[in-house]
Amino acid sequence: MQTRRAISTAVLCSLSAINASAGTNTWSWNPVAGVSVNQVLASPHYVEQAFAATYGASMLRTDDGGASWTNVSPHDPDGQCIALSPGQPETIFLGTEGSGVFRTTDGGGTWERKSEGLRRSYILSLVADPESSERLYVGVQGAGAYRLSSWSDPWRNLSESWMRQESLFELDLDASNDRLMALGRTAGLMVGAVGAGWNERSSPGQPIRALATHPRTDGTLLIGGDGAFVSFDEGLRWTNVSGGLGGQTVYCLAADTGDTNRFYAGTLGEVAVFDSDDLIWQRFPCGDPRHIVNTLSVSPIDPSIIWAGVEGDGVYRSTDSGETWDLRSTGLPNVACVSMVVDPDDDRIALAGAYHGGVYRTIDAGHTWELLPSPANHWRIVRDLALDPMNPTIVYAAVMPDGLWRSVEGDTSWTRLFPSDPKPEFRDACTAVLLDVTDPDRVLVGTYGNGVFRSVDGALNWSYVGLDGESIWALEQDPFDPNHLLAGSYHGVHSSVDGGWNWTTTSGDFSIRCIAFDQEVPGAVFATTRSDGVLLSSDGGKSWSQDPSTIDDLENLWGVAVVRTRMDRRILVVGTYRNGMAHRELDPELDSGWIWWNEGLEADLSRELAIGSLQNGRIYVAFDGGGVGSILPSELPLPIDGEIVDPPTY
Repeated sequence: MQTRRAISTAVLCSLSAINASAGTNTWSWNPVAGVSVNQVLASPHYVEQAFAATYGASMLRTDDGGASWTNVSPHDPDGQCIALSPGQPETIFLGTEGSGVFRTTDGGGTWERKSEGLRRSYILSLVADPESSERLYVGVQGAGAYRLSSWSDPWRNLSESWMRQESLFELDLDASNDRLMALGRTAGLMVGAVGAGWNERSSPGQPIRALATHPRTDGTLLIGGDGAFVSFDEGLRWTNVSGGLGGQTVYCLAADTGDTNRFYAGTLGEVAVFDSDDLIWQRFPCGDPRHIVNTLSVSPIDPSIIWAGVEGDGVYRSTDSGETWDLRSTGLPNVACVSMVVDPDDDRIALAGAYHGGVYRTIDAGHTWELLPSPANHWRIVRDLALDPMNPTIVYAAVMPDGLWRSVEGDTSWTRLFPSDPKPEFRDACTAVLLDVTDPDRVLVGTYGNGVFRSVDGALNWSYVGLDGESIWALEQDPFDPNHLLAGSYHGVHSSVDGGWNWTTTSGDFSIRCIAFDQEVPGAVFATTRSDGVLLSSDGGKSWSQDPSTIDDLENLWGVAVVRTRMDRRILVVGTYRNGMAHRELDPELDSGWIWWNEGLEADLSRELAIGSLQNGRIYVAFDGGGVGSILPSELPLPIDGEIVDPPTY
């Protein structure tokens, strides 16, 4: 049997509640883990209010201390960071991954976007000036720092020439509000006079992951990463204070907003409290000891209330200055899955890769899932998964931003394979992996912005083979010609006829999400796109045309698969971004209608498709907002020729 993969890109958006019931001709689904929180922020206006940016929903709000959460996201973007207006309780700013900055002035009812002046739209960090209701500072992936003086003005680049390629993943304003602190992936700590000129500071303890300034004490900084260091003169001199952390890595920092000189540090399953007067740490458990405390926020109203966001767990809340923690995640989504692969020998066994959640495995067709041991400290997005065609217990994971990894399924350790010389920022990021079905020593990886790399010796050595500047979201091998490969990117379809050594662009008109070769018809290929529906090729990808049966609702597509169903009929299945799942029969005339089949699946956002085998292999679907659904093709109703069935309304 063949293992079919579909490679998906990642833009996480609004949360949909999934309440699927098992039964005949319905999807069955189960969540694979708790939500992973990218940032949590306590409100300066209401003591029981907080905001959370999560993977699986752009932004959520609680007004009751975390007892319940409400999605207040803009319709489309994936939330990365949040800032709150100091003087206007209903004004919230949201930094997104790929769509710039959004603002709401009515608590999340309506949103408007601001991207004019930004060279790139991947927002890593966001801070609001406490002296102005509109002034913002942002750190942008690969583009330095920007300032917005008012919402009616364009963004102004604050970066000097030497830092305009820098990724600033932490920003903070110091207590006197005349210094902007920035933490770059390569430059380390920098201090600017509110962005007007920058000075690099020595950055002990590389790599640095977090910084915090104390709101009441001028010049006091704490930085964390592989250890912790405190400075009382804006980073000119440092004291190593790592001893009380027990060897833990620091992933986030927050300063006390009250009358103490405390800082709080998020580590692996713990929150550590640091007294900068006595240089003493205290450590308290928070969440699963295997999971990272990814974000901390101290209430400006009541400093004994602290919020923590934990990867794979959700949101925790402390009301005693961090000594004890309660899970406050009711209403938050489950973790979003972005990659899947099915065991070719047993389609009850599947793996799912998650945002901030590692790799999950099911052995009972998705009824239950377990988290496999993985280097979760470093993994961010498991973008693609593959099994060794000669030994399906060997798993390959393409990870953003941390490269290609390999493990024997169930082992406690993973080995990093690519790149052999780790690079800063996202230049390590793997977005796709392809193992040659005829020779497992031949491995190809697609990267985020750096094209395709190839190994012929089992991933020991790598060669760049083309498509520089492209982010590769799909890598597929022709089942009838192993040397014929196709790659999909934002800028079209690319082809290789020599096993990946050389590449040509066959169509640059489409933004490709996924590619699937027809396993039974030579030369037949299907691709899903962001805005052009389903694409067809009958010559192995040399030329492409839009599927004539494509309808308006078939837009913003993700996974694609071809399967056989009952009565030996072949169907094409696609996942959509807003309308759920659709399929149609593959007949010679290509004119049979699409049918939407979402019964028992009250979610409209799908991310990935994977099937166990061509002949009635179980279909797995990974959803935004959490969960993995599965169904047998024999349980799907067949489309009616010529009839278009309207998609469901949610």
